[in-house]
Amino acid sequence: MPLSIGSILHWVSLRPGRHCYELREGDNTLAALEWKSPGDPEAEGMAGERRISFRRRGFFFRQTVISEADTGFEIATFKFYGGDRGTLTFSDGYRLKWRFEGIPESKWFFTTDKGSELLCFTVPRPKKGGTVRIAADVEVLREIDEKSIILLAVIGWYNIHGILSMSK
Repeated sequence: MPLSIGSILHWVSLRPGRHCYELREGDNTLAALEWKSPGDPEAEGMAGERRISFRRRGFFFRQTVISEADTGFEIATFKFYGGDRGTLTFSDGYRLKWRFEGIPESKWFFTTDKGSELLCFTVPRPKKGGTVRIAADVEVLREIDEKSIILLAVIGWYNIHGILSMSK
């Protein structure tokens, strides 16, 4: 089923204690993301057929480089401006904004430069029990191509996981 406005995706962790997640729509796995070790800012993932890597650099790791894992081609760079906003710049110069809204629940958004919301990430309150833990929900808010939705969902979860890991 193609992704469209209103589609809800779920980042799930199947192995508690490991930093390994899958992005799912129903029973379909669309992407995966795994950190090399707890506390390590480097991660590698799959976005559809694309294998990507994340590498932080700069003072306090305020910048993340997203690359093709096989070739090293730089897909995009993400820069944080404080803990609640940032900019994602693709290699072709296209830019998206990142922002946080914390009331009444924690939500992060990718938006266009003009503020149109593309994706919304919501981190549910932890629930005890169950074998599949939903780490975050991703809602598609604007019509964009499926490959872009999946790539942005992976980049967004990488950012959120880093923020949440630092706050523990």
